[in-house]
Amino acid sequence: MTWCTGPNPRPGGPAAGPAHADVAWRAAARAAGHARALHGYEEAAALLAAARAAQAHDRACGPADRYDLLMAHAEACRWAGDRDGQLDAIDLACRAADELGDVERLARAAVAVGDGSVWTLRDPYVVHPPAVDGLRRVLRELPTGDSDLRCRSLLTLAGDLHYADAPLEREALTDEGLAMARRIGDPHLRAWAAPTTLPPSPRRGSCPWWPRGSPTSAKAGASRRPAPRRRARGPGSFACRRADRRAGSGSRTGGR
Repeated sequence: MTWCTGPNPRPGGPAAGPAHADVAWRAAARAAGHARALHGYEEAAALLAAARAAQAHDRACGPADRYDLLMAHAEACRWAGDRDGQLDAIDLACRAADELGDVERLARAAVAVGDGSVWTLRDPYVVHPPAVDGLRRVLRELPTGDSDLRCRSLLTLAGDLHYADAPLEREALTDEGLAMARRIGDPHLRAWAAPTTLPPSPRRGSCPWWPRGSPTSAKAGASRRPAPRRRARGPGSFACRRADRRAGSGSRTGGR
């Protein structure tokens, strides 16, 4: 979307410029909805980015309007495969929810980080303090009973702390969140929960292949399973036969 800073080029032509920002951003948002309905995810994301630019010039626009548009843009970026754009929109949506003082909106924005993530929620070795602080506030202020939103908040905070020096907190959040997901029993929630939270650290008491003599887990008296027996790799074993074939191939090709 481009702005026309001069007068309208023809009578009855399209509205443009900051004076018509309220019309422009709403029109762009509606167009994005039509694009997404036709699976035009990249087009929808581009239209919502234009809507955000126009909305910035609408003085009548409040944090609730900004929040809704930012959440729509984050979702569009997710479907378009733009992870950076999604995370940027989520951060701004959390700020808008903070302005509103609405903990549920803050929670819904914060847990959206888990939607579309691959492996970890953040880039390697990244801990995002505003997200961690926001989720801790959410867990303090949300009702303590089982709920979809609280469950997602627990697991998202565990994921956001993946690279933080807080292994016991991560493990406690993971255990509580997964247990809550099982109690609630919603298959969609359980499907979301499983990939959102990686194991925060190897469970030393439950890994049968964990080396003998390694430090035990923080849980006192954790049960340990005996290490499985390894198959002997004698001259006739599969591993040795494969190694022999590779060595023979190397000698025939001059070691290349």
